Amino acid sequence: MTVDYRMEYDTNSTDEIYYIMVDKNKITDVRDELGKENNWTKSVPAIKKGNYYIITVYEQATYDKNVLAVLDKYDVQLKRFVWCEIRFYKGSKNWWIPEKEAIKIKNELDKNENIYTVMLSYLYP
Repeated sequence: MTVDYRMEYDTNSTDEIYYIMVDKNKITDVRDELGKENNWTKSVPAIKKGNYYIITVYEQATYDKNVLAVLDKYDVQLKRFVWCEIRFYKGSKNWWIPEKEAIKIKNELDKNENIYTVMLSYLYP
C-alpha cells in the first residue's frame, strides 16, 4: 500500500556545523589530538558510516591553526554539513507520520551515502 505525504524541509534553522570523516583505524588518534588543547569535537558520538567515522566539529575549530595541522597530518578534510529538518504532512495533520512509515523512510535514507544520520520524532503509533 502506498501512502502519499507532502514533504517540506528547512535548512536554515541551525548554525553552521562542520564534520570530518576519519578512517576507522585513525579515529582514536585524531580524536586524541583534537582534544589536546581544546575539545574541538562536539559532544555527540561519532557516526559510523562504512569504514569511516563522522565526527562533528565546532565552528571555531575551523579557524584554529592547531586543528588544521591535525587535519593535514591525517589527510582529513573539514567539511560543512547541512542539518535538514523534514516535515511530513498528510491532509490537515501536521508533524506526525505513522511509525511504520517513518521507519521505512528512515531505512531508505540511511542507504544514501550522502546522508549521515536520520533521527525520527513526532511518530504516531
